Parts: sequence; C-alpha cells; structure tokens
Amino acid sequence: VKTDFGSMVKKGKCFEANVTPQAVCQMFLATYLAAINAKIGALEGVARKYTAVYPGGASKEQYEELCRLCAVEGGDADARVISAPKAVGIAAKEYGVLGAHKNVLLFNVGACATSVAKLTVTPSNISVDSVESHSAPIDFGGNDFDECINNMVMAKSAEIPAFGTQDDGTNIIEKGTYYQQFMLMRSVKNGKKRFSTGVVTDEGDVTGVFTVQREMEVKISVGRKEFVKECQGLYEKLWQYMRNELKLSINKDVTAVVVSGGTADLYNLDKYVESKLKKSFAKVSYIDFSPYDEKKARDTVLCDPRYTAALGAALFGAGAYKMELVMTYAYGTYNPSMQNGYCAKFACILEKGERIASDGKIAGIDRYENERNAK
Repeated sequence: VKTDFGSMVKKGKCFEANVTPQAVCQMFLATYLAAINAKIGALEGVARKYTAVYPGGASKEQYEELCRLCAVEGGDADARVISAPKAVGIAAKEYGVLGAHKNVLLFNVGACATSVAKLTVTPSNISVDSVESHSAPIDFGGNDFDECINNMVMAKSAEIPAFGTQDDGTNIIEKGTYYQQFMLMRSVKNGKKRFSTGVVTDEGDVTGVFTVQREMEVKISVGRKEFVKECQGLYEKLWQYMRNELKLSINKDVTAVVVSGGTADLYNLDKYVESKLKKSFAKVSYIDFSPYDEKKARDTVLCDPRYTAALGAALFGAGAYKMELVMTYAYGTYNPSMQNGYCAKFACILEKGERIASDGKIAGIDRYENERNAK
C-alpha cells in the first residue's frame, strides 16, 4: 500500500491506469491468499481467521482498507487488526529475542516508513508503548535504498550508447515503459539482497547485477562497496531518527535497541547502528535478530526480522496474547491557590499504566469524581 494511498483514493485512480487503489490492493490480496490456500489445502473445512498488520505510520485510509480487504477477500468481517510494532513486540517476547532486557526500543523499518515503540518486558507480559509518546513515524525505509541503487544503475546505463548520441554528444537514453521500469525495480530489490547474502569475489567485494529493460537488455554491475558509499547518507538519516529518540527523557531506562522490518537485514545496517550506539550510548546494547538460514529454516525463521510481524500477529489472532489499552502518561490537576509560592494541592487523577476498559471508561476518572463529590 503506497504511502500516499489516501490522496490516491481521493483521486480515484492508481498510477495512470483507470484502476482504483482499492481494486489493486484487492487483486493483490486475492492472488496472495490463493497461493496461501493452495499450500494449506489440507485444512479445508477449518474456519480461518485473519489478523491484519499495519505499519506504525499508517493513515486512516490504510487502516480502513485493511479491514475492508479482510472482510471482502478473506471472508472475515471480524478480523483482528494490530500495528507492526505491537506484533513484533509479541513475537520478540515469545521467542526470547529480548533476553533479560526489561526496557527496549523497537525501530520498525519498513519499505515506506520507519516508526518506533518502547517495549517493557515482565516475566509474564509485554507492554508496547508506541507512537503517541515517542517520535512520530517518518517517510523513510527500504524504498529509499532502492531508489539510491536505481540512480546508480541509471547513471551507469547512461554511459552505454544503446541508441546513439544526441547533438550535444550525450547518449540517447530510453526511459522505458512502466512495465520495464517495474522490472528494473524488481531487479534492484533482488540485487540488494545479494549485498547481504552474495559470495565475496577475489577483489573482496560482492557484485549485484541489475537488468535494464530496453530494446536490448543492458546488464549493469554495482559493487557492494559502491552501494555502501552511495547510501551512507541514508544510513545516517536512520541513525539520526534513532539517536533523537534515545535522547528523550522517557527512554532513560532503555538498555537495548532492536531493529525489525523488511529493511532490517540490509547489508551493514546492524554493524552501523551497533558502532554508533557504542560511541553515543555505551550502556545501550544492540539486539541482533538471527539471520535467515535455509539449513535451519524452521528454527531461525522465527527470529528473522522480515517475518516477526506476521508471527506476532498470528499469535495475537490465535488468542495467545490479549491486548489491553493503558495510559501512557499520568494526568492530574492542582488547586490554583498558592501558599508560599507552591501549589496548595496536587491530585493525580490517572496513573501511568492504568487500564482503559473496552467501553473506553477509565476507573481513575470515576474514582476522582467520587472523591470530589464526597468532599
């Protein structure tokens, strides 16, 4: 779902085709569910429930679209919906990723957005304190790294005179159809994975090969060292977001940082963040999700940052964890009359962590009203 989904819904179209964004999402989910159902066909006759996960920075339109898709394509009008930070927190707790740490900052780096949540862990429970009291989500993620690689590839392809030269001596470059551009971006995403998993060459580098679809296919090679150099500013942008969050007073008790989401396995990201933490926040540890290992797939996939949100959502949907809303801050009031320069009385109405009932009522408010009426 695109970041500007809301504006595209208002325009009633997607890209330049006469197709609505809702229709594109619905066709995608229908295809995806068909593939899933083909694999679990043995469970025919068993009622299937769905849990939808939305990114921390999701708009109202995105949230409503997820609910609609679950009802229309999944046939589950009562599907549960959970944010990515909460889902990842549940999975991290369930599979012991957080170790002995009690207060952990979780940075979820997706394709389009990056968000943060604070995990407070007890032996029997986990509290996920997300967006409202922390840094707002930013429009930054894996797509920014894809665009960086794409620019590198296009700059190199401009050096290939596939269509002759213009009057000023520069090469004629074909922009390509939307389909060709899509194929290039798919090539970029696949090539990006090679920077993390590819075999190191004799020159001590890993090469990603990208295909530019034109009248004749053009193969462009980009080295991992080039990628790291060109994307240095993007690594730094992510770190600035993390650093600013760590500096907030509400995070003084944080002892560890964990990065999740589809971009978490980006080459060198873990080492980059870990080195920055050691320099600026020596007491804060970096928790590394185990990388995916095909030889031990069943075990290590549980700790793969690309899948933790889905695992947490499945546990939540199955009822393994119950979600309760609580107060992020404490709220109170005071008597404005002054005595010796100090407030005469301060009354705490709502305590931090106080439970919010499913009907929206909060016991602290009733308690305060009863006490005030009694006086």
